[in-house]
Amino acid sequence: MSISTRSSLHPTPIINYQLSIVNCQLTPSLLFSQIHLTILTPLSSFLSPLLKRLLKALGITAAVMAVLMVVAALLVNTPYVQNKLLRWATKALSEKLDTRISIDSVSVDIFGFDVSLYGVDIEDRQQRKMLQLQELSADIKFWPLLKKHIVVNSLEVSGLNALLLKPSAEEPGNWQFVIDAFKKDSTATDKKQKHGKLSADISHVKLQDVHVQYNTTALGFCQAVYDRGNRGSHALTLDSLNIKTDNGKPRKNVGKKHRGFFDTGHLNLTVNINIGIDSLGKDTLISHINRCEAYDKVSGIDIRALTTTVHANPRQAQLTNFSLQQTGTIVRMAEARVQLPDKKAGRHLAFSTSTITGRTVLKDIARAFAPTLSRFTMPVNFQTRMDGNDNTLRFHDIRVHTDNNKLTVRGTGNITYLREKKRLSVIFRISNMNTDVGTAEKIINQFAVKKLMMGQLRRLGTIAYNGWFHVGWKTVDFHGRLQTGAGPMHFNFTIDGLSKYLTGDVRSTAFALGKVMDLPKIGDLACSAKFKIDISKQRTALMRRQKGGKLPIGTVSADIDDCSYKKTHVRNLSVSITSDGAEATGDLVHKGKFIDLNCSFSFTDTDAMHKMKIMAPGIHLHKKTEAEKQQHEAEKQQKKAEKAQKKAEKQAAREQKKAERAQKKAEKKAARQQKKAEKQTKATTISLRSPKPSYLCLTT
Repeated sequence: MSISTRSSLHPTPIINYQLSIVNCQLTPSLLFSQIHLTILTPLSSFLSPLLKRLLKALGITAAVMAVLMVVAALLVNTPYVQNKLLRWATKALSEKLDTRISIDSVSVDIFGFDVSLYGVDIEDRQQRKMLQLQELSADIKFWPLLKKHIVVNSLEVSGLNALLLKPSAEEPGNWQFVIDAFKKDSTATDKKQKHGKLSADISHVKLQDVHVQYNTTALGFCQAVYDRGNRGSHALTLDSLNIKTDNGKPRKNVGKKHRGFFDTGHLNLTVNINIGIDSLGKDTLISHINRCEAYDKVSGIDIRALTTTVHANPRQAQLTNFSLQQTGTIVRMAEARVQLPDKKAGRHLAFSTSTITGRTVLKDIARAFAPTLSRFTMPVNFQTRMDGNDNTLRFHDIRVHTDNNKLTVRGTGNITYLREKKRLSVIFRISNMNTDVGTAEKIINQFAVKKLMMGQLRRLGTIAYNGWFHVGWKTVDFHGRLQTGAGPMHFNFTIDGLSKYLTGDVRSTAFALGKVMDLPKIGDLACSAKFKIDISKQRTALMRRQKGGKLPIGTVSADIDDCSYKKTHVRNLSVSITSDGAEATGDLVHKGKFIDLNCSFSFTDTDAMHKMKIMAPGIHLHKKTEAEKQQHEAEKQQKKAEKAQKKAEKQAAREQKKAERAQKKAEKKAARQQKKAEKQTKATTISLRSPKPSYLCLTT
């Protein structure tokens, strides 16, 4: 009964299927509906409880896993778990490096992937604090890490102190054990582990309060900021970068007042710099130094502004639009090329520049390099070109002039053996220098030294100079020719820094000594002189304390070939002068054949030579010695032979001239005869060519 009831309410699929076939009304849609009714409906009714249970189990599992992940993330974000992991990592790292490592705390935001470390201390193998770090914070993107690409949005470090020691080139640095611990094992042969290269992309870095000690050099800065811009550009700013060196030795200028305070072993240099990088590739660098200030109050370095553009590759670098400014100095250069050294390629450092122009006040470099220039405030303009290498500098087309062009200098120069202290050589060749008396006096007054013979300088008038000077180990050599208003003067002199003496010689063919020394009775003279002046400050100070005075200390010996005194010419004079600083005494001798005239003189002030004292004039008679007689006879015979030779030469010359005149006379006579013959020949030729005259007789 139940069956019939079910059949009446729900016809069986088989009966419906058969009826459809019989009636031939089967269509595709009907077919699918029939398959659903005959197969899927019973199957779904059978599987639906199982599917529901499976989906429910999977949902519960996923929910549990999600909860576990959230709980794990929350646990990782808790200080307890983070510190637990930190202690484990610190212990493992200490065991690997075999040294003491401590980290106070760590903070990790697993959702934002921000990591911060606090109080990091790492010791070297000698238990010295090698690295100390107050705080390190990094904002890192998580998903790129799966592709071995580190993307750092921001990295900030503060309170970094590092101690790096390397006693010698042969000994390893105290940091080498860290590199060795993480160095890849070159003997590993596991080829299954093939990892791609790790790449990094950092957008922003900020370093604050950093101090690094490397042997005797200390480096630190208040703040350094790096930012990566668009299209591969970069920007780096360093504020209060401090470079400090102390080699433990006395500064080089100790006890040497003439030397400047610059010493690479004692630097305390502070730099503020801003660099923009347009392109940074494997083999190229294009950057701009937009701002650079550097100063060292002890050594006297004071760079107010330095700007340039740098194009570089592994072989060479090019600087363009270079500009450097100090208090009263500016230097400009359009271009410079530098060949970068490479030992493997056998390439040495070399450089060349375009024309360097500028304006300088030499006081700007006084404290650092030349204290004697501390009062040199006269501005001068200059230009030159340079080239060289790591051992030589060459200067081309040097030009120096004042604003009013009353001082002009042209020349060339070079510096060799830059790396060898005792072989260092500086030489400059001055092709032309001109100055007037006023400018020369102003230049001398720029130096804080005792001024001597300034009155004589004023009487020289306009000065022109050409020659050279050479600076070597403890010596300075000067050579050249002075053309002055008082006449020409050739000179050579040497400043010996070891013996502390100025020695040299001077000569002239017509020098107005009377005009220069304020001795109007003395005219021009042709002479040569040698001198030796004591320049030792210790010896000079001792003599000054004993005798006072204001003269140079030294000796002068001179031979006067010709001079005039009250319009009378005097020849063959010998002069010798000795000065002890307070008084100069001298002897004047005129040597004759049998009579020598002599006198002594003294003076105490070169600016008052007219007050010179003449003392003890005398005459010395002398006979000829046998040697002098023989010499005189030899000279006489020589003169006689020379006279005879000259006479013979004159006679030969007269005979030759006579023969030449006779020859010329004969040549002239032959020429006249030849012309006469040519004239006769020409007349005969004309007469033969002319027709004979014909006469016409007319009769009636």
